[in-house]
Amino acid sequence: MQTMRRGNTSYGPRVVILLAALCLASCSQTTGPVVLIGVDGFEWDVALPLIRAGRMPTLERLMRRGTFGELSTQAPAKSPVIWTTVVTGKEPPKHGIHDFTRFNENGERVLYTSADRTTKALWNILSEAGQSISVIGWWNTFPVEAVSGMMVAQVNTLEQLTHRQRIRPGGVARGFTNQVYPAEREDEVFEIVEDVDRELPRLLEELYPEPDLGNSPQDALKWDTCRWSLRADGTVMRIAQRIVRTRPFTGALLVHFGTADIVGHHFWRYHEPGAFANPPSAIRIRRLGGVLARTYEHIDMMLGQLIQEMPIDVTVFVISDHGMQAKHVDGEFVAGNDDRPEKESGGHGSGPPGIIVAAGPPIRRSYVERPIRELVRADLPTVGSVVDITPTILALRGLPVGDDMDGTVLKGLLRPGNLKLLGPRFVATHDTPEWLASQIARKDAVQRGLEERLEQLRSLGYLDGDLENADERQEP
Repeated sequence: MQTMRRGNTSYGPRVVILLAALCLASCSQTTGPVVLIGVDGFEWDVALPLIRAGRMPTLERLMRRGTFGELSTQAPAKSPVIWTTVVTGKEPPKHGIHDFTRFNENGERVLYTSADRTTKALWNILSEAGQSISVIGWWNTFPVEAVSGMMVAQVNTLEQLTHRQRIRPGGVARGFTNQVYPAEREDEVFEIVEDVDRELPRLLEELYPEPDLGNSPQDALKWDTCRWSLRADGTVMRIAQRIVRTRPFTGALLVHFGTADIVGHHFWRYHEPGAFANPPSAIRIRRLGGVLARTYEHIDMMLGQLIQEMPIDVTVFVISDHGMQAKHVDGEFVAGNDDRPEKESGGHGSGPPGIIVAAGPPIRRSYVERPIRELVRADLPTVGSVVDITPTILALRGLPVGDDMDGTVLKGLLRPGNLKLLGPRFVATHDTPEWLASQIARKDAVQRGLEERLEQLRSLGYLDGDLENADERQEP
């Protein structure tokens, strides 16, 4: 395992060679495999200063080889909604996911599941076309679906209900089904989770050497969310590495990292104290002011480790569902005497644009007037929208785009020769009557299974409430 270095980080010559090859191979008319890396809450205003300081070398190299800019998004910006838009090319009225939770037929608040999606996702379309695709840690993938590769769900509904915890990503745990497809790979995934758990204390010490844990329940909750989000991302990373190491890797891979969003919510006030009427104390700023930046460096390191495993003809997309900005700027942020979480100081409810960086053989290079290390936010163009990602990937994989999709192929990303070669082609819809009927039946089966399991848990005394305030405990 590579060691993270502060400042001028180095990931070895292999990353440099691979990223250079992404540019050199651009004359090829083949698209090769496609990797979509979703980084929740990744914000240009945090990343650009780190790039200028040479502290995010992987993202910087991808930018030099490809196209980059802002990615417009939806408002209010809620992750399960937007990430479903990303993989369907459709707005919420068409894909069916409208929030973190919904009310069931009994008036109870329940979590959205993958069975609530009312249109095919990218993995359904590619799998039915006979193309390999794996999906690791993506929002609203529980219960998992049968795909042509591997799927590991992001949210384990029953585990989080049992422990009355937040809506947490990466909550895979032994004893619950429908988290991993194919099921025979469950033990492999659980072993990875356990390995990541064992290494977590060392990672936390390396990332946050002076955490100032404090004595308040609020501080404890902030650091707890850091731990479980790093655990989730570490699990996603290890599984994704195994997939891309499998040769030949010729299909598509979707992965989701969530730590940037979680840390941004809790530590924005320390990152940008001047934005707040009541900033933290000087000692707290000194101890916690670098938490968000070091988290971004860690994500950049994971990107580098994953990219170096990929074949040279891969096309890589790094996107975020939204950006992040200061929140509750006039708030007191006074620690109370109970265990309620401190107000979040970072938010994204208004839908600040996310990032997009794409590099690979069919991707053209961005032409900007300033050198990469001198870029400021105003230099960044709007490349497209979250709704355009699936149509673009379908075109790269040689598959038709649905006329009923709200997004379009991002032709500005593609080199002219590839654009002529790829089309795109169109089909009226990918949603066949057979699939829609199977999804309705699946939703009924999932609901019955959840209700039976929840009733069992209530009878055993595990549950004494519902998810009435689930949205308030998660992202705004």
